[in-house]
Amino acid sequence: MAKEKIVKAKSTKAKAPAKTAKAAPKAKKAAPKAKAAPKKAAKPKVAVKAKSAVKAKAGVKKAALKAKAVPKKTVKVAKPKTVKAKTAVKKTSAKSAVKAKAVVKAAKPKTTAKAKPTAKAKAAVKKTVKAAKPKTTAKAKPAVKAKAVVKKTAAKSAVKAKTGVKKALAVKPAKAVKATPKLAAAKAKAPVTARAVKPKIKLAIAPIGWTNDDLPELGGDIPFEQCISEMALAGFAGSEVGNKYPKDPKVLKQALKPKKLTICNAWFSSYLTTAPYEEVEAAFIKHRDFLHAVGAKIIGAAEQGHSIQGQEAPIFDAKPVYTDEEWKRLTEGLNKLGKLAAEKGMKLTYHHHMGTGVQTAAEIDRLMENTDPNLVGLLYDTGHLVFSGEDHLRVLKKWIKRIRHVHLKDMRPAIREKAVQEKWSFLYSVKSGVFTVPGDGCIDFEPIFKILKDAKYEGWWVVEAEQDPAKANPLEYAIKARKYIKKAGGI
Repeated sequence: MAKEKIVKAKSTKAKAPAKTAKAAPKAKKAAPKAKAAPKKAAKPKVAVKAKSAVKAKAGVKKAALKAKAVPKKTVKVAKPKTVKAKTAVKKTSAKSAVKAKAVVKAAKPKTTAKAKPTAKAKAAVKKTVKAAKPKTTAKAKPAVKAKAVVKKTAAKSAVKAKTGVKKALAVKPAKAVKATPKLAAAKAKAPVTARAVKPKIKLAIAPIGWTNDDLPELGGDIPFEQCISEMALAGFAGSEVGNKYPKDPKVLKQALKPKKLTICNAWFSSYLTTAPYEEVEAAFIKHRDFLHAVGAKIIGAAEQGHSIQGQEAPIFDAKPVYTDEEWKRLTEGLNKLGKLAAEKGMKLTYHHHMGTGVQTAAEIDRLMENTDPNLVGLLYDTGHLVFSGEDHLRVLKKWIKRIRHVHLKDMRPAIREKAVQEKWSFLYSVKSGVFTVPGDGCIDFEPIFKILKDAKYEGWWVVEAEQDPAKANPLEYAIKARKYIKKAGGI
């Protein structure tokens, strides 16, 4: 009777591992068919039978009763060992599944033929289970959090198909849909505000506050590196070119790059009223190509034929006046230079200046009226107009469509009065402090800024205030100008 019980127990125990081994190939087949497998894979029958195999001591009959009862429970309450066994079936490769099957088959004939005691049969079963575990234990840990794994694994994984990945993915897009109307409304409002309010205006400063090219004694000891460092420190984005700047475009750009500065313009002295045009053109092309190489879009020219701005002559009494022939040579020559600038995608602007033949409002009118609007623009300089005694706002309003570049320069009226009465030269007036930065003189810049912005001016505003750096610290005055422009101009 004892032998018969042993044989029955043996046969039933052998059947449990056999079914477990057969489940592995099914998992292998189910992996490629990701669409059809999810519902069948959710059943934990294999895991329960594996559990009964491990706990053979409790008896075959008890294991069978547990196998019937366990499926009623949800997967969430499964014990860690059951989950590991389930994971072992899912995660084992094709090779491990075959080996596990072979181990079970090899164990079956031995126990049947020899009819060894039940204890040995139990040990054999335990050994087969333990032999299968090492191959899958390392991979089984992530399977405990089955829901997290399903969400993170790639679409090609067979586990996704078995745990209902499609349903999880189908729910995610719904969250984005709820926020869509608000985002669409915000996007619709943003472009309108940006276009209507923000003009494309950039701020630069000229190096003449640090070193004066016409008066080398002013700031002669200040190096180029200090100049551009303090420009950047004061909050400016651009600079014009001074005599101390490197003449090699590559070297200049390399020096400006760490300071986040760009070149916006450089003064060009034309002699169209006194020199052959060919000479002026050759000099202009060289100047144009240099500016183009450093990234500038503006060329600021001023006629120096008959100019007294660098001479020891009374700025008002000795001012030159052009003849009709000189006016013709000037305007025709500027049109030609404007075409050369356009070849490089650049704009020629004319800089009206104290001590030259284009200083007054009437002279500016004549120049603008006799040049091509598409080829010649106006460089509007507040300080030179006020120093000359002109209505700077009238000039601004009249030629607003021709203005391509702006110099912001303030003036000290008391010093100007002395220059007129005592017949000072232009350079002596500069050394005496006739000019200063915006916000430090008599000019109200708020209406100037408003007119420019209302006209949708696009380009550079350049602080250009030549002073003696020994009297007016360049960095201090640069910061003062920057703060004032922000306050009065909103830029």
